[in-house]
Amino acid sequence: MGLNEDAAEARGLEPAVGFTAFDASPAALSQGDARGFVRVVADMESGGLLGAEIVGGDAGELIQVLGLEFGSADALRHLAA
Repeated sequence: MGLNEDAAEARGLEPAVGFTAFDASPAALSQGDARGFVRVVADMESGGLLGAEIVGGDAGELIQVLGLEFGSADALRHLAA
C-alpha cells in the first residue's frame, strides 16, 4: 500500500523504514504461524505514513489497521499507542 522507499525518495521525501518479523509478535507466535513481516515507510520529517507492506497470515486483515492511518500526519503516533 502506498509508496516504497525508492518512490518516496523520488518525490523528494526522506523516508524512514521500519521492519519487524512476525516471529517477534506474541500474537503470531500464539497462533502457531510466525512466518511473515511488516514493513512501514514513513516520512522522517512529519511522521506521516507513506506506505506499508504486510506479508504473512492474516495480512489482509492487518493491512486494514494501517490503511485507516494512511495519509494521517500523526499516523506513527497512533500506531505506536
